[in-house]
Amino acid sequence: MPKLIAYFPKLIVISLAFSLFLLDGFSQECVSLSNANWGVAANWSCDGVNRLPNCGDIVKIQTGHTITVDAQYNLEGCGPPIILDITGVLEFTNGNKLQLPCGSVLSLQTSGIVRKASAGGGLSTFISICDSVIWSARDRQLDGPTSFGGEILPVKLTSLRGDLINDFAMLSWVAASEQNNDYFTVYRSDNGEDWTLVEDILAAGNSNVENYYTTTVAGVQERILLKLEQTDFDGTATNLGVLELNQS
Repeated sequence: MPKLIAYFPKLIVISLAFSLFLLDGFSQECVSLSNANWGVAANWSCDGVNRLPNCGDIVKIQTGHTITVDAQYNLEGCGPPIILDITGVLEFTNGNKLQLPCGSVLSLQTSGIVRKASAGGGLSTFISICDSVIWSARDRQLDGPTSFGGEILPVKLTSLRGDLINDFAMLSWVAASEQNNDYFTVYRSDNGEDWTLVEDILAAGNSNVENYYTTTVAGVQERILLKLEQTDFDGTATNLGVLELNQS
């Protein structure tokens, strides 16, 4: 069976059949194409593909474009950070919000603007990074140049790989560096909502050399989702990625 190979900065992933949602490192550049609502996939070009921005992306709102957040977009739990680079306008209708994962960056260039689309909104309309509000509609218009965020993750992955062999799934990853890393945890799910613990794996603690990790999951039917988390010595957990593996 042919293998699918996807390349990312500082990252190589090889799998029989998978969809890669989340990884440490930025996967693609997503550029606005015109004025539109955030949720219009046709208005984004992500390395030539029309889809919505997701975790791990560098999202660019271009000069002359106004992107309107017209719904509540919660990306906090999806893992890798997002870089949101604005030279145009990002505006919010009342009560809507953009919640970004830990380590994300909001960068407004000189012409960049964040604003509310109309009066009202208050504290219910906001941008947050790692559950911390960095702008709300109660604030004045946010003008560039300015930036927020940029937390460094405790683990740097150079590879996250999933393979299916009959009814077994193998998850393996390579950590280029680790800081205060107590252990990794692997979870499995059939639907992406209900997760079951597979295994806790002792980590290297503090390391600047590559460390290789792997685990095997039995009883796979046609589809499985595998999630990798990392826990610090202080108990802080970070979602490092989710892979979806399919038999077909």
